[in-house]
Amino acid sequence: MKFYFNKLILWCNNGTTREIIFLPNKINVITGGSGTGKSSILKIIDYCFFASSHKIPEDIINENIAWYGINFFINNKTYTIARKSPKGKIVTNEYYFSSQGVIPIEPKITDFNDLKLKAIIESEFKINS
Repeated sequence: MKFYFNKLILWCNNGTTREIIFLPNKINVITGGSGTGKSSILKIIDYCFFASSHKIPEDIINENIAWYGINFFINNKTYTIARKSPKGKIVTNEYYFSSQGVIPIEPKITDFNDLKLKAIIESEFKINS
């Protein structure tokens, strides 16, 4: 199995997007001063992968983001999962999903809920009971 992240995407409330690009087959080093959001990257990935709670900082990050997304490669396929921003401590069950890896200009809620998406992802990662 080959797995890597291509991008972390943030759709901001003001209509802009921010992307963090990861290079495949490389060690991606994230640097920056204290309080610049390095550890929030893992929290955002966890949130996109169906977390039932979140620890994304409300001020600075969550208050300015409409959607969080990840674009990743696994088993010769590229996927994009985006999840609508939580409201305070309450997580949402609103997802955008592309089995082709399409990154939209603005995510729209798809018919995929967390149970359907988990089944797809668990199958790709070969996770079973």
